[in-house]
Amino acid sequence: MSQLGEMLRAEQNYLLAIATQELGLHVTAKGGASDLVQDTFLNATRDLRHFAGQTPDEFRSWLRSILLHRLLNFRRQYLDTAKREAGREVPFGSTLQSVNPDERIPSPSRVVMQAELMASLQAAKQALPPVYQEIIELRSVQQLSFEEISRHLDRSADASRKLWCRAVDALQAELLSQNHDISGLQ
Repeated sequence: MSQLGEMLRAEQNYLLAIATQELGLHVTAKGGASDLVQDTFLNATRDLRHFAGQTPDEFRSWLRSILLHRLLNFRRQYLDTAKREAGREVPFGSTLQSVNPDERIPSPSRVVMQAELMASLQAAKQALPPVYQEIIELRSVQQLSFEEISRHLDRSADASRKLWCRAVDALQAELLSQNHDISGLQ
């Protein structure tokens, strides 16, 4: 086995645990955590020349970021597309009569709570410094990669990632200082 193969195998259980936790039961009908880990390994092998780290911890972080990107794309593919929506699937052997289509329709109180949460989030975001507002918009709303953000902000991808983490921490602190319940965001 090659050195890269050994390094990937050493991280397999770690990545599998993350994928299992992040994937959730509602999407497992579309693909498993082990499939995502294998895709991560394929991407890492293909893009190894882009890895700029030196330590095993940096390699682990790099693999984790690839996995999280794969998870995001996987969710986008199946949860954001009504035609392939995982929530619409019926388990094999069940009847259509047992599926209540109204279960997918949010209650009026849920809609109001989500609107209040979004208003609180927007107000807290407006209280942040402009650079924090911009990076939250680019990463969390437009869902750009850190590579794309780095071009927008004229910073390195790593600096953009760190800035985004600081912006999210500041946003969370702002929400907490305004006594907003942020449990719906986590």
